[in-house]
Amino acid sequence: MNDCTVVSWTTMISIDKEDAIFLYNEMRLDGVYPNDVTFVGLIHAISIRKLVEEGEMIHGFCIKTGFLSKHDVCNSLITMYAKFESMPDSIKVFEELNCREIISWIALISGLGLETGPIIAAALLDMYAKQGSICESKRVFSETPHKSQFAWTAIISAYAGHGDNDSVIELFKEMEKEGVKPDSVTFLSILAACSRNGMVEMGRHLFHSMVKEYHIEPSPQHYSSMVDMLGRAGKLEKAEELIRENRNIWFHGFIEPLSFSWTKSILRSSSQDSKRILLTGVD
Repeated sequence: MNDCTVVSWTTMISIDKEDAIFLYNEMRLDGVYPNDVTFVGLIHAISIRKLVEEGEMIHGFCIKTGFLSKHDVCNSLITMYAKFESMPDSIKVFEELNCREIISWIALISGLGLETGPIIAAALLDMYAKQGSICESKRVFSETPHKSQFAWTAIISAYAGHGDNDSVIELFKEMEKEGVKPDSVTFLSILAACSRNGMVEMGRHLFHSMVKEYHIEPSPQHYSSMVDMLGRAGKLEKAEELIRENRNIWFHGFIEPLSFSWTKSILRSSSQDSKRILLTGVD
Protein backbone atom coordinates (compact mmCIF):
# COMPACT_ATOMS: atom_id res chain seq x y z
CA MET A 1 0.00 0.00 0.00
CA ASN A 2 2.95 2.29 -0.63
CA ASP A 3 0.83 4.53 -2.85
CA CYS A 4 -1.35 5.57 0.08
CA THR A 5 -1.09 9.13 1.33
CA VAL A 6 -1.57 10.33 4.89
CA VAL A 7 -5.15 11.22 3.95
CA SER A 8 -5.84 7.67 2.74
CA TRP A 9 -4.32 6.08 5.84
CA THR A 10 -6.10 8.51 8.16
CA THR A 11 -9.43 7.77 6.51
CA MET A 12 -8.94 4.02 7.00
CA ILE A 13 -7.86 4.50 10.62
CA SER A 14 -10.90 6.67 11.35
CA ILE A 15 -13.32 4.21 9.75
CA ASP A 16 -11.90 0.89 10.96
CA LYS A 17 -11.79 1.26 14.73
CA GLU A 18 -11.11 -2.43 15.34
CA ASP A 19 -7.92 -2.39 13.27
CA ALA A 20 -6.97 1.24 13.83
CA ILE A 21 -3.74 0.45 15.71
CA PHE A 22 -2.69 -2.16 13.14
CA LEU A 23 -3.36 0.32 10.33
CA TYR A 24 -1.41 3.02 12.16
CA ASN A 25 1.61 0.71 12.49
CA GLU A 26 1.32 -0.25 8.82
CA MET A 27 1.22 3.41 7.88
CA ARG A 28 4.45 4.06 9.79
CA LEU A 29 6.12 1.03 8.17
CA ASP A 30 4.99 2.42 4.83
CA GLY A 31 7.00 5.56 5.58
CA VAL A 32 3.96 7.83 5.87
CA TYR A 33 4.08 10.38 8.69
CA PRO A 34 0.81 10.99 10.59
CA ASN A 35 -0.86 14.35 11.07
CA ASP A 36 -3.11 15.66 13.83
CA VAL A 37 -6.24 14.27 12.17
CA THR A 38 -4.62 10.83 12.15
CA PHE A 39 -4.16 10.99 15.90
CA VAL A 40 -7.69 12.23 16.50
CA GLY A 41 -9.06 9.18 14.67
CA LEU A 42 -6.60 6.82 16.34
CA ILE A 43 -7.21 8.16 19.86
CA HIS A 44 -10.96 7.94 19.29
CA ALA A 45 -10.62 4.26 18.34
CA ILE A 46 -8.41 3.60 21.37
CA SER A 47 -10.91 5.38 23.62
CA ILE A 48 -13.84 3.32 22.40
CA ARG A 49 -11.96 0.06 22.89
CA LYS A 50 -10.48 1.28 26.21
CA LEU A 51 -6.95 0.27 25.28
CA VAL A 52 -5.19 2.01 28.16
CA GLU A 53 -1.63 0.92 27.42
CA GLU A 54 -1.87 1.83 23.75
CA GLY A 55 -3.43 5.17 24.66
CA GLU A 56 -0.55 6.02 26.96
CA MET A 57 1.95 5.05 24.26
CA ILE A 58 0.26 7.30 21.70
CA HIS A 59 0.17 10.12 24.25
CA GLY A 60 3.92 9.71 24.75
CA PHE A 61 4.53 9.78 21.00
CA CYS A 62 2.46 12.97 20.72
CA ILE A 63 4.60 14.58 23.43
CA LYS A 64 7.85 13.65 21.67
CA THR A 65 6.70 14.79 18.25
CA GLY A 66 5.08 18.05 19.32
CA PHE A 67 1.51 17.08 18.47
CA LEU A 68 0.31 18.32 21.86
CA SER A 69 0.45 21.78 20.33
CA LYS A 70 -2.60 20.73 18.30
CA HIS A 71 -5.80 21.44 20.20
CA ASP A 72 -7.78 18.72 18.49
CA VAL A 73 -5.24 16.11 19.63
CA CYS A 74 -5.26 17.42 23.21
CA ASN A 75 -9.05 17.46 23.31
CA SER A 76 -9.08 13.86 22.12
CA LEU A 77 -6.62 12.90 24.87
CA ILE A 78 -8.77 14.65 27.49
CA THR A 79 -11.76 12.61 26.33
CA MET A 80 -9.68 9.42 26.12
CA TYR A 81 -8.48 9.60 29.72
CA ALA A 82 -11.99 10.46 30.87
CA LYS A 83 -13.26 7.29 29.20
CA PHE A 84 -10.44 5.38 30.89
CA GLU A 85 -11.82 6.82 34.16
CA SER A 86 -8.44 8.40 34.74
CA MET A 87 -9.51 11.97 35.45
CA PRO A 88 -6.17 13.08 36.98
CA ASP A 89 -4.53 12.40 33.60
CA SER A 90 -7.41 14.11 31.80
CA ILE A 91 -7.05 17.18 34.01
CA LYS A 92 -3.26 17.16 33.54
CA VAL A 93 -3.62 17.33 29.74
CA PHE A 94 -6.17 20.12 30.15
CA GLU A 95 -3.93 22.13 32.48
CA GLU A 96 -0.99 21.88 30.07
CA LEU A 97 -2.97 23.54 27.27
CA ASN A 98 -1.56 26.91 26.26
CA CYS A 99 -4.97 28.15 25.16
CA ARG A 100 -8.15 26.51 26.44
CA GLU A 101 -10.91 26.53 23.86
CA ILE A 102 -14.57 25.98 24.64
CA ILE A 103 -14.36 22.45 23.23
CA SER A 104 -11.58 21.69 25.75
CA TRP A 105 -13.80 22.80 28.61
CA ILE A 106 -16.67 20.74 27.20
CA ALA A 107 -14.44 17.65 26.99
CA LEU A 108 -13.30 18.08 30.58
CA ILE A 109 -16.76 18.86 31.95
CA SER A 110 -18.21 15.84 30.17
CA GLY A 111 -15.41 13.69 31.55
CA LEU A 112 -16.18 14.84 35.07
CA GLY A 113 -19.74 13.65 34.55
CA LEU A 114 -21.27 17.09 34.56
CA GLU A 115 -24.10 18.00 32.20
CA THR A 116 -22.94 20.42 29.52
CA GLY A 117 -26.51 21.21 28.55
CA PRO A 118 -28.17 21.69 25.17
CA ILE A 119 -27.72 25.45 25.17
CA ILE A 120 -23.94 25.14 25.61
CA ALA A 121 -23.76 22.57 22.82
CA ALA A 122 -25.79 24.83 20.53
CA ALA A 123 -23.60 27.82 21.42
CA LEU A 124 -20.53 25.78 20.57
CA LEU A 125 -22.03 24.78 17.22
CA ASP A 126 -22.85 28.38 16.46
CA MET A 127 -19.39 29.58 17.48
CA TYR A 128 -17.61 27.17 15.14
CA ALA A 129 -20.00 27.98 12.30
CA LYS A 130 -19.32 31.71 12.63
CA GLN A 131 -15.59 30.99 12.58
CA GLY A 132 -16.07 29.13 9.31
CA SER A 133 -15.35 25.73 10.88
CA ILE A 134 -18.39 23.85 9.65
CA CYS A 135 -16.56 20.53 10.13
CA GLU A 136 -16.09 21.31 13.82
CA SER A 137 -19.77 22.24 14.08
CA LYS A 138 -20.66 18.91 12.54
CA ARG A 139 -18.33 17.08 14.93
CA VAL A 140 -19.82 18.76 18.00
CA PHE A 141 -23.31 17.96 16.75
CA SER A 142 -22.47 14.29 16.13
CA GLU A 143 -20.91 14.00 19.59
CA THR A 144 -23.88 15.61 21.35
CA PRO A 145 -25.61 12.66 23.05
CA HIS A 146 -29.08 14.16 23.42
CA LYS A 147 -29.76 16.37 20.43
CA SER A 148 -32.23 19.02 21.51
CA GLN A 149 -34.16 21.50 19.43
CA PHE A 150 -31.36 23.98 20.15
CA ALA A 151 -28.73 21.64 18.69
CA TRP A 152 -30.75 20.75 15.59
CA THR A 153 -31.57 24.39 14.87
CA ALA A 154 -27.96 25.42 15.43
CA ILE A 155 -26.54 22.87 12.97
CA ILE A 156 -29.23 23.62 10.37
CA SER A 157 -28.54 27.35 10.70
CA ALA A 158 -24.81 26.67 10.45
CA TYR A 159 -25.18 24.87 7.13
CA ALA A 160 -27.61 27.52 5.90
CA GLY A 161 -25.07 30.21 6.72
CA HIS A 162 -22.49 28.36 4.64
CA GLY A 163 -24.84 28.00 1.68
CA ASP A 164 -25.03 24.21 1.89
CA ASN A 165 -28.74 24.10 1.11
CA ASP A 166 -28.88 20.38 0.37
CA SER A 167 -27.54 19.57 3.84
CA VAL A 168 -30.04 21.99 5.39
CA ILE A 169 -32.93 20.13 3.80
CA GLU A 170 -31.55 16.69 4.70
CA LEU A 171 -30.94 17.71 8.31
CA PHE A 172 -34.44 19.12 8.57
CA LYS A 173 -35.87 15.80 7.39
CA GLU A 174 -33.74 13.95 9.95
CA MET A 175 -34.90 16.34 12.65
CA GLU A 176 -38.53 15.56 11.87
CA LYS A 177 -37.82 11.81 11.80
CA GLU A 178 -36.28 12.09 15.27
CA GLY A 179 -39.49 13.70 16.48
CA VAL A 180 -37.85 17.01 17.38
CA LYS A 181 -40.11 19.99 16.76
CA PRO A 182 -38.58 22.84 14.74
CA ASP A 183 -38.99 26.43 15.86
CA SER A 184 -39.34 29.68 13.94
CA VAL A 185 -35.56 30.00 13.48
CA THR A 186 -35.37 26.49 12.03
CA PHE A 187 -38.03 27.39 9.49
CA LEU A 188 -36.18 30.55 8.47
CA SER A 189 -33.16 28.45 7.52
CA ILE A 190 -35.14 25.79 5.69
CA LEU A 191 -37.24 28.34 3.77
CA ALA A 192 -34.08 30.15 2.69
CA ALA A 193 -32.61 26.83 1.51
CA CYS A 194 -35.77 26.03 -0.47
CA SER A 195 -35.63 29.49 -2.03
CA ARG A 196 -32.02 29.10 -3.16
CA ASN A 197 -32.67 25.59 -4.50
CA GLY A 198 -35.81 26.63 -6.38
CA MET A 199 -37.92 24.20 -4.33
CA VAL A 200 -41.06 26.31 -4.33
CA GLU A 201 -43.63 23.60 -3.68
CA MET A 202 -41.64 22.19 -0.80
CA GLY A 203 -41.15 25.69 0.59
CA ARG A 204 -44.87 26.44 0.40
CA HIS A 205 -45.68 23.11 2.02
CA LEU A 206 -43.26 23.80 4.87
CA PHE A 207 -44.62 27.31 5.34
CA HIS A 208 -48.15 25.97 5.71
CA SER A 209 -46.87 23.15 7.92
CA MET A 210 -45.20 25.72 10.16
CA VAL A 211 -48.53 27.47 10.66
CA LYS A 212 -50.98 24.55 10.69
CA GLU A 213 -48.97 21.73 12.29
CA TYR A 214 -46.52 23.56 14.52
CA HIS A 215 -48.72 26.59 15.26
CA ILE A 216 -45.89 29.04 14.67
CA GLU A 217 -46.97 32.57 13.81
CA PRO A 218 -45.10 33.68 10.68
CA SER A 219 -42.81 36.63 11.26
CA PRO A 220 -42.01 39.33 8.70
CA GLN A 221 -38.82 37.41 7.93
CA HIS A 222 -40.81 34.28 7.07
CA TYR A 223 -43.01 36.25 4.68
CA SER A 224 -39.95 37.87 3.18
CA SER A 225 -38.43 34.43 2.53
CA MET A 226 -41.63 33.27 0.87
CA VAL A 227 -41.88 36.29 -1.41
CA ASP A 228 -38.21 35.96 -2.30
CA MET A 229 -38.73 32.27 -3.05
CA LEU A 230 -41.67 32.99 -5.35
CA GLY A 231 -39.81 35.84 -7.02
CA ARG A 232 -36.75 33.70 -7.73
CA ALA A 233 -38.98 31.07 -9.31
CA GLY A 234 -40.70 33.65 -11.51
CA LYS A 235 -44.04 33.17 -9.77
CA LEU A 236 -44.63 36.89 -9.55
CA GLU A 237 -48.42 36.69 -9.39
CA LYS A 238 -48.17 34.44 -6.34
CA ALA A 239 -45.66 36.82 -4.79
CA GLU A 240 -48.02 39.71 -5.48
CA GLU A 241 -50.89 37.77 -3.94
CA LEU A 242 -48.88 37.12 -0.78
CA ILE A 243 -47.99 40.81 -0.57
CA ARG A 244 -51.64 41.83 -0.92
CA GLU A 245 -52.83 39.32 1.67
CA ASN A 246 -50.27 40.50 4.21
CA ARG A 247 -49.99 44.18 3.36
CA ASN A 248 -50.02 45.22 7.02
CA ILE A 249 -46.74 43.41 7.52
CA TRP A 250 -45.14 45.33 4.69
CA PHE A 251 -46.28 48.70 5.96
CA HIS A 252 -43.67 50.92 7.61
CA GLY A 253 -40.90 48.55 6.52
CA PHE A 254 -41.63 45.93 9.17
CA ILE A 255 -40.50 43.25 6.75
CA GLU A 256 -36.88 42.62 5.82
CA PRO A 257 -35.84 44.01 2.43
CA LEU A 258 -36.16 41.54 -0.40
CA SER A 259 -33.46 40.81 -2.88
CA PHE A 260 -33.39 43.99 -4.97
CA SER A 261 -33.73 42.17 -8.29
CA TRP A 262 -36.84 40.29 -7.19
CA THR A 263 -38.42 43.45 -5.80
CA LYS A 264 -37.91 45.14 -9.18
CA SER A 265 -39.40 42.15 -10.98
CA ILE A 266 -42.46 42.15 -8.75
CA LEU A 267 -42.93 45.88 -9.22
CA ARG A 268 -42.63 45.59 -13.01
CA SER A 269 -45.17 42.79 -13.19
CA SER A 270 -47.63 43.85 -10.50
CA SER A 271 -50.79 45.82 -10.92
CA GLN A 272 -50.84 49.47 -9.91
CA ASP A 273 -52.80 48.61 -6.74
CA SER A 274 -50.23 46.02 -5.68
CA LYS A 275 -47.36 48.39 -6.38
CA ARG A 276 -49.02 50.91 -4.10
CA ILE A 277 -49.39 48.28 -1.35
CA LEU A 278 -45.78 47.17 -1.73
CA LEU A 279 -44.40 50.69 -1.64
CA THR A 280 -46.76 52.42 0.79
CA GLY A 281 -48.81 49.78 2.58
CA VAL A 282 -52.02 51.52 1.47
CA ASP A 283 -54.69 49.55 -0.35
